Amino acid sequence: MRLSHDLVGIAVFAALIAGTALVVESGVWLTFVMLALYGALLAQAWNILGGFGGQFSFGHAVFFGTGAYAQAVAQLQFGLNAWAALPLAMAAAALVGAIVGALSFRYGLKGSYFALVTLAFAEVFRIVALSVDFTGAGSRAPAGARPRPSPRGATSLARAPASAPWPHLPHAPARSTRGC
Repeated sequence: MRLSHDLVGIAVFAALIAGTALVVESGVWLTFVMLALYGALLAQAWNILGGFGGQFSFGHAVFFGTGAYAQAVAQLQFGLNAWAALPLAMAAAALVGAIVGALSFRYGLKGSYFALVTLAFAEVFRIVALSVDFTGAGSRAPAGARPRPSPRGATSLARAPASAPWPHLPHAPARSTRGC
């Protein structure tokens, strides 16, 4: 019963965001809503990892950036629309997360060591993104790129369920990593 109540709340939240994307015509307000959803998504990620898991990670930039670059490359170089490119971007970010997580947790890293390793991965991925031509080398669009219009609000609508509150997660007190 509790799960169905949570799913109804998520569906209502997604419907409100979809309605906002369809009704609001101002690019300023759509950008504001999209950035607010990004902030909520990142806050949820930090809450799950830091609050429930007791870990501090700087890897969020890697996962977020991987998804963003994968989305842009899929749209600009391969001509996919935003909806077709979104699952590819999520899969790329999840794959990078699995690799970073496997390498980090294989050796039982926690506390400041885990934070430093994820910071190192973030820096390596930043350098790679700024130096590889496939990603546009950080200063120009990928070769042969032609921007294609996408449905207004598609990005915020697609990420709306991910930024909804998740009350069905087990409640656990935040653990301090002091002294780790």
